[in-house]
Amino acid sequence: MTTLKAIVTGASGFCGQHLVRRLRAMSHLQIVTADRKKTTGLDCDEYVVCDVSNREQVFSLIQKIKPEWVFHLAGVSSGTYEDLFGVNLVAATHLLDAISEYAPSASTLLVGSAAEYGRIATSDLPITEELFCRPESSYAISKHAQSLLAQKYFAQKKMNVVVARPFNVIGAGISHNLLVGALLSRLKKTLAEDERPLIKVGRLDTKRDFLAVEDLVDAYVNMMNVDCSGEIFNLCSEQAFSIHEIVTMITSFSERPVQVSVDENLVRNSDVPVVYGSYQKAKKKFGFEPKVTVQEAIRSAWEYEMRK
Repeated sequence: MTTLKAIVTGASGFCGQHLVRRLRAMSHLQIVTADRKKTTGLDCDEYVVCDVSNREQVFSLIQKIKPEWVFHLAGVSSGTYEDLFGVNLVAATHLLDAISEYAPSASTLLVGSAAEYGRIATSDLPITEELFCRPESSYAISKHAQSLLAQKYFAQKKMNVVVARPFNVIGAGISHNLLVGALLSRLKKTLAEDERPLIKVGRLDTKRDFLAVEDLVDAYVNMMNVDCSGEIFNLCSEQAFSIHEIVTMITSFSERPVQVSVDENLVRNSDVPVVYGSYQKAKKKFGFEPKVTVQEAIRSAWEYEMRK
C-alpha cells in the first residue's frame, strides 16, 4: 500500500491528540504534526513548529511535506476579534493558498462549529446542513467565514476541501474551556479540598448534542477516504441531553456525594433551550454513526481528569 503523508495542525489540542492516535493505527500513513510550540508525547513521524497565522511558515510547511491529507484542527475559541479571525480565518487562507500551490491534489479538512448556526428555533430541529447560518458571537462568525472560504476555494480552484461541523465534543483530555471539562475541573478541586463537595453550575435545563471524540476523529478519517469536496457535514449524535443529566453522570463517578448548586453568575438567560443536530447527510456519504455513548465518553473524561 502506498504511503500517504498526512499533516495535522493543532495536533497538541484535545481533538488533535486523539486524531494523531487514530491515524497512527493506519500503517500506510506518515504523520506530520504542526503546532505553535513543540509538544512531547505525540506519536508522529515528524513534528514541525509552525504558527498557522504566519504565512511564510505555512508555505514552508506545505512546500516541504507536500502532503496528500491535511487536517486543519488549529483554532481558537476565545480572545480578541483579531485573535479569532487571525487564527480561524486568516490562517485557513494561508493554508489553502499554500496547498493550492504546492500540493493541489491534497485532501483538506477544515473544522467548523455548530455555533455557526446561531440562534435555533424549535422548528429548526434537528439541525441539518441546509439550515441558513446566523452566527452571533465573534467565534461563530470567524468559523462561518472559514466555512465559506472553503467553499470558495472548492468552487474557484477545484480544491479537495471539506468542512466538518462538530457539535459538543467530549472525551479524555477535554479542555477546561469546554462545559464538561470545566465541570470536571471544579469537581476535582472540590473533592480534594472540601469535606462536603459542592460544584456550582449555570442553567441545568438547557439541552445540547454531545459527541464522543473517538467518533469525531473516526469521521475525520472517513471524510478523507471518500470524495466530499466542497461539502459541509454535521458531526453530532442526534440526541439532546440536559445539563442536569450531564452533571448527574459526572457526579455519579464520585465515591462521595456531591452537592450541585446553581450559581446565578454562571446563568445565561440568552441560551437557546434545546439544540441537537442531524447526521443523516454524513451517514449517507461516509457511513457516520456514533458508536460511543455519552456516558462512556464522560467516564473516559472523568478517569483522565482524575489521573492527572
